[in-house]
Amino acid sequence: METRSYPGFGAAIGIISHSLKASGAVLLASPEDPDADSCASMFAFREFLNWLGLKEPCYLFAPNAPRRNTLFERIKPLGDPYTEIKAELPANPPGLVIAFDYGQFW
Repeated sequence: METRSYPGFGAAIGIISHSLKASGAVLLASPEDPDADSCASMFAFREFLNWLGLKEPCYLFAPNAPRRNTLFERIKPLGDPYTEIKAELPANPPGLVIAFDYGQFW
């Protein structure tokens, strides 16, 4: 899995994979009123987790996710994203939280 441009890629993926698997459950979170790139980043990272072969629960948390968005309308043939995004935190706390698009502190 090595590349010429990044010779340590395989080792880095191994470390990331080990940390994610050790966490048990992963919460992918965005700020309130997330825009399309926040939600799309969560979906993309979830696909990365699937690529790593992680079968642990993965929660998508985005309070007040927009229900009408052209990006979401275009990806509906792949599945309805709104049914997967939760507005409340899971009852059991996840072992790892990964936050997306929190560049603005407010």
